[in-house]
Amino acid sequence: MNQNIILVNHKDEAIGETTIINSHLGEAKLHRAYTVILRNNKGEILLTKRSLKKPLWPTYWDGSFSSHPRVGETLEQSCERRAKEELGIEVKDFKDLFNYSYHIKWNTVFS
Repeated sequence: MNQNIILVNHKDEAIGETTIINSHLGEAKLHRAYTVILRNNKGEILLTKRSLKKPLWPTYWDGSFSSHPRVGETLEQSCERRAKEELGIEVKDFKDLFNYSYHIKWNTVFS
């Protein structure tokens, strides 16, 4: 499968593809990404601390996991793949609650 991620316009329409690193270099390029927050039947949520090895936001608290859908992959497929890769669990029936756009500069290299 293609490892590239999807560049989008402000209407979330696909306009191209790039690598994850290139999407964040310099002035960030608008791209699809997501954060999943898992909740159990008691209403408790699972938060994770980002690895020290991550180029963006190392050691910061995050949702259960965050990632980018790859070119040729649906959001649901990406969420299922990353739940298995990041947490070693199978999750189905993700609920898409909302869409948003943001930009935060991380350091002099990434944004």
